[in-house]
Amino acid sequence: MASAAALAAMYPGPARSPCSVLDDPLARLGFPDAPDPVGRSTGRRCRSLRRSWHPPDFAQGLAPHRLRRATPLGMSAGGAIDQIPRRAWIVLTVVSLCSVQSPLSQSILNVAFPRLRDAFSDTPAATLSWVISAYAITAAATLVIAGVMADRYGRKRILLIGGIGFGVTSIACGLSGSVGFLLAMRVLQALFGALLTPAGASLVLREFPTTRRATAIAAWAASGSVATAIGPTLGAVLVDKGGWRWAFWINTPFTFVGVVLVYLLVTEMPREDRPFPDLWSVPLIMASVSGIILGVSQSGRWGWSDARTIGSILIGSLFGAYLIRRSARHPRPMLDLELFRFGPFRLANIASIVFGSTFFAVFFGFPRFTQEVWGYGVRDAGLLLLPIPIAGMMFNGLAGKFADTHGHRPVMMAGGFLQFLGGVVMLIGVTAEPNVLLWVIALSLVGLGTSLIWPAIFGNTVLGVPPERYGEVTSINQTAQRMANAAG
Repeated sequence: MASAAALAAMYPGPARSPCSVLDDPLARLGFPDAPDPVGRSTGRRCRSLRRSWHPPDFAQGLAPHRLRRATPLGMSAGGAIDQIPRRAWIVLTVVSLCSVQSPLSQSILNVAFPRLRDAFSDTPAATLSWVISAYAITAAATLVIAGVMADRYGRKRILLIGGIGFGVTSIACGLSGSVGFLLAMRVLQALFGALLTPAGASLVLREFPTTRRATAIAAWAASGSVATAIGPTLGAVLVDKGGWRWAFWINTPFTFVGVVLVYLLVTEMPREDRPFPDLWSVPLIMASVSGIILGVSQSGRWGWSDARTIGSILIGSLFGAYLIRRSARHPRPMLDLELFRFGPFRLANIASIVFGSTFFAVFFGFPRFTQEVWGYGVRDAGLLLLPIPIAGMMFNGLAGKFADTHGHRPVMMAGGFLQFLGGVVMLIGVTAEPNVLLWVIALSLVGLGTSLIWPAIFGNTVLGVPPERYGEVTSINQTAQRMANAAG
């Protein structure tokens, strides 16, 4: 397969006709040296060469499956390992203080929900469940828009707005005296929470050398996955001592400390100077994602054959189909379909749905199993999930370094195998009789697998994408994860 440099030598010159910029998906994505060798009369050859071209961030311009034959990703062409500046780790730490609040809040609330149900005993459980569902649906429906806003209006600015808003609405949620007010605050909390992830990821990746992005992604992903995993344990202890309101208030001090540190220590990134994309796509994205997630998340209560489930998924799918059609024809689409032309990005989103549906199901289903089947209390049920974050913290850093030198594929395959082993141990050894030893072994394997899989998924999401589009691609991947969360 020809490298980018070879293709550039074969077809020199800045002229880009007769294949115009609008016809060239690589130019639309912002890659400056994409080949444009021939016109429409020989379109087959043009398409073939475009498929053989890969973004500059790939080692020596080679395809992802050939990375292992090139210079390792963590090394420069001379063989020296690229050093990560201390400032990069500082930015990662302070940005993560803000970015992890959204997954932490959701995972804590899963454990606190029984106490919340006791506090609002006059409210039907089906209505009260919207405290969780409304957040998930709203956040998922607005993530893509949040990513585009971060790229256009400034990542630091959007992160600060999201952090302040998330902290204020968290306080308001804890002060709620009625279910209606709590639901309204949860929707607002989700809107601000959606701003945190794409802006935070962009700021972190900017600080790391290009060849060490796998390490950056592994560390950043570790903060989110550990927050998700430790949330049930932390939430169980807090709720057991202080009540359900602390499920919301625990976020507040960390969020505001993170906002202050981001303001003082993080510099703004250059903004994307393109015009704002198609505004009519905003309601289409929200309607599509909301409809699908509503149907999937409520299918357990309504039933898959219920008209409400089928109708929600069908309506969401129809809006999604129209969104795809509009995005394919619009000169400035909100959802740039050309991103999915790149295999790493496409596979990362598929993997997010496949692995995410099982990963998020663990933190909703396992606490219920240990409480309802084994008869454990809220605190003990949360503590039994500790093997996942402990195992994850031990291996996240190693996963990033290994991916830097060997690529993401072997890391993801190893993680999938470990998760499979954990599932086998759980299936064979865990019964209605409590067996804590096998439980810890199974969840440790799941935690090890998780520490390998998620950094690889995040790494493939941004592989070869220009820095000014990090917010957009990260938000698309986060939307896929939210849909997996609903399925789980």
